[in-house]
Amino acid sequence: MLIPVRTADRAIPVEDATVTITEDTPSGTDLIGILKTDENGEIRPLVLPAPMGDPNGKQVPFSKYSARVQAEGYRTEQSVDIPIFAGIASMQDFLLIPLPASEAAGTGDIIYYNQEPVY
Repeated sequence: MLIPVRTADRAIPVEDATVTITEDTPSGTDLIGILKTDENGEIRPLVLPAPMGDPNGKQVPFSKYSARVQAEGYRTEQSVDIPIFAGIASMQDFLLIPLPASEAAGTGDIIYYNQEPVY
């Protein structure tokens, strides 16, 4: 999984943003990793487990993860149910919105819900 974090319509990378990757399981939410973005607004590529495609179509051919991005001076953004397929590099862009001067951090968080691919 690749996660570029930018602002200003992708023009400016957001350095030192905290990216939290989780996976929902039947027993709760598993923490996969907490990473920081570099000067290019990117985390190191993550290899996440995903099932191989089932020729009989009985098993969903992907896993679902969530990513949350927090950076000082920006609204927190979260993307839920990101589909990850075996052997395919997935990219989830985050375009952070600066906080208004009058607004405190932690207010107005943004959540994106991904639609499950249909097969």
